[in-house]
Amino acid sequence: MSFSAGDALGEFSGIGGNKGEGTSGDNSGTGAYGPVDVTDPTPPPSGGYPFADLCGGGCMSDDGALGCSLSGKDPDDEPGPRVSCQIVPESDGPTAVCMMAGSKQAEEVCVSASSCAPGLGCVAIGAGVSVCRPYCCNDPEACPSGTYCAPMPMAEDSASPEPMQIPVCIPPSNCTLLDDAACPDGLSCAIVRTNGTTSCVTPGEGELDEPCPCAAGYVCAKELNKCLQLCHAGSNSDCPAGMICQSGSGGVPPNFGICGGK
Repeated sequence: MSFSAGDALGEFSGIGGNKGEGTSGDNSGTGAYGPVDVTDPTPPPSGGYPFADLCGGGCMSDDGALGCSLSGKDPDDEPGPRVSCQIVPESDGPTAVCMMAGSKQAEEVCVSASSCAPGLGCVAIGAGVSVCRPYCCNDPEACPSGTYCAPMPMAEDSASPEPMQIPVCIPPSNCTLLDDAACPDGLSCAIVRTNGTTSCVTPGEGELDEPCPCAAGYVCAKELNKCLQLCHAGSNSDCPAGMICQSGSGGVPPNFGICGGK
C-alpha cells in the first residue's frame, strides 16, 4: 500500500479493542471506540459505533444524548424530582429506562445507577468498589477532558461471572505509544481519542492494510477501514521497506507518526 500524507494522515483513530470489562483497580479500560476522523471529530449517529449495543436502546437512542432527562420544579420553584435515562440490567441485556436519579456526582461511590445524578451510570472499578461515571452512548467525543469512552462492568451486575458492560467516560492511563511495558499483561498502548489521548487497551488483530480493529502498534484509518503502522517520528527503521514515518498529523501525540509511501 502506498499513500501520501494528504491521503491518509489525520484520517485515523485509535486501535479498536475487543469489548470487555475494565481492568479492576486501574484506569486501563478496554478497547477504543472504533474509527473516527481525527481532524473532524463529528459525533457518529446514534447506533453508529461499536458500543451502541451496550446502551440498551430506548431513551438512550435519542439523538443528542439522554432524551428523558429533566429537572422538575414545584410551585415554590424548589428543585423537584429528577428523572434520568439510565441503563439497568435485564435478563436479555442492558436496558435504558427513564427513572428517578440520585445525587452522587462523577467519581463518587455508588451502589447502582439510581444512586447517580442524571447522565451518570454506576460502574465497578475494583473488588466491591463502584463509582458514578458519565455515560457516552451518543457521542464518545463528548467525554470530559481527561477521560475517554470505554465499556466498564455495570455495578448492578458486577457479581456475575461476565458482568454486563456499559459505555462510560474513564480516565486514561496516558501511556507511551509503541512501549507496552507500562501496560498490564494483554493490553497495549493506543490512541483512544481524536485529540491524541492514549491509554492501555485490549488490542484487535488487524495489521498493516488489514481491516480494523487493529493490533498493537497500528492505528485505524477511517476512510480506508484499514490498519496503518505507527512509528517514531524521524525513525524510518520502524516502517516496512519502501515506507517512511510521516509525522505532524493532528490526532497523533508528538514524536509519533504513521508509515506511508515515499
